[in-house]
Amino acid sequence: MFLALHLPALPLRAATWGLPDAWEHPLALSNGHDLAAKKSQLTCLNSAALQWGLFIGIPTPRALARCPTLQILEPKPENEILLRQELLHVARNLSPDLEVTRPDTLLLGWKKNTPPTLSALTSLPLQQAIAPTPDLAHLSVIAGSNFQNAPLPLLLATFLPPGPEHNDLAHTLASWGLRSINDFTTLPRPDLQERLGGQAAFLHDIATGRHHRLLTLYRPPKDYRQHLDLDYPLETLDSLLLLLRRFLHTLAARLQAHQRVPDGLFLTLHFEDHTHHLSTLRIPEPTTDQDQLLRIIETHLNGLTAPAPVIALTLDASVTRPSRSQHDLFQKALRDPNQFAHTLNQLSACLGRDALGVPQATDSFRPDCYQLLPPESLFDRSREKPGDTAAHALFTSTLPLRRLRPPLAVQVLTTPEKTPQVLLDGPYPGPLREVSGPFILQSTWWESAQRWTGHEWDVQLHRGPLSRLTHQPPHHWQIEGYY
Repeated sequence: MFLALHLPALPLRAATWGLPDAWEHPLALSNGHDLAAKKSQLTCLNSAALQWGLFIGIPTPRALARCPTLQILEPKPENEILLRQELLHVARNLSPDLEVTRPDTLLLGWKKNTPPTLSALTSLPLQQAIAPTPDLAHLSVIAGSNFQNAPLPLLLATFLPPGPEHNDLAHTLASWGLRSINDFTTLPRPDLQERLGGQAAFLHDIATGRHHRLLTLYRPPKDYRQHLDLDYPLETLDSLLLLLRRFLHTLAARLQAHQRVPDGLFLTLHFEDHTHHLSTLRIPEPTTDQDQLLRIIETHLNGLTAPAPVIALTLDASVTRPSRSQHDLFQKALRDPNQFAHTLNQLSACLGRDALGVPQATDSFRPDCYQLLPPESLFDRSREKPGDTAAHALFTSTLPLRRLRPPLAVQVLTTPEKTPQVLLDGPYPGPLREVSGPFILQSTWWESAQRWTGHEWDVQLHRGPLSRLTHQPPHHWQIEGYY
């Protein structure tokens, strides 16, 4: 058996939170702020408004003309969340197996043939129904105990998504003169499937209790946040680490129970001067090892200067699935990523964050032009793009160049067209056997202060290797490297 719980007009009850007497008057919610607009329609009604002949989807101006005493309220999403939480709380007290079918309807696995007494659990006006199948219980709680006499469009609206197929089936059934669910269930199922397709047969199975399915069990979201308000302010790091060790012990136990590992920690320290410090700590290799997690936090706190004693602290975590890779089968670039990250944090504390990073070439033709990325980019697996691998393979397929740092300055004898002919000094003086170029490079030509221009030649030196010779106007020549 299955038990269905339904809270009628949940958005409207949220809008009248704390006003129980308001339900004696016609109430409604609208989907538009301008009540006089033609597109504004009613989205939720109470029983008093239904007695005036109003219905969901009626234009707001027409509803106000039909019922002058109608009160149109504004939705309150924060109260809707509270009502849904109350509904979930009631359902959990009845059964651990429940499904959130709709925001206002829950389905529960029920082992009894009698409904529970809801007045002892909540003051909400909940409706309940028991049926042998989940969908039949859902239909019964919305349509009422005698759902066979309910209008047929209710069956279609409950179990079919809106769309052209829904509208075509509703129009066909209405043209046949079918008004109630009982009229629909008296038709032979094979004939319905033959003439109207599988959707009509599916609805017929639901209404007759032949369609059986399992509940899509609801599992509450996992919360790993921990907060502590201190009775006495903390002024030493050791005392703070002692509390954080307790937090990490609880966090590791929760994560291991859920088969998850943390890939990031969020530490918030609240100080006595009403300020706070938020730290986002990246874990290179997700793990539940408490010692490694505490070491990451300790390294960060060693470089932190607190403006005042700590009066409260909060620890949260972002989680992921544990890695399924088999270690030491294929050697990793880093044997211990967490230890390497710990070393990077210690160097950052000593040298500063700006002096440590991962060099990356900038989008420029100027040689040795790079920028430092944060050390955490080493562990960011999402930075690699699909096109980077192909571009890198194309670049590394060219003839490798062993660059000289710093480049070797030389004197060159050139033609009137500035083509090099002879090296006058350097390790390989003499005439150039072959010259290919020039290859003109420019960078930041749109900024006069940072404009750079260079000419490159590939030259075969006299009794020397194939080299790259560069010229920066007007007279600066140098050997950039050897191929």
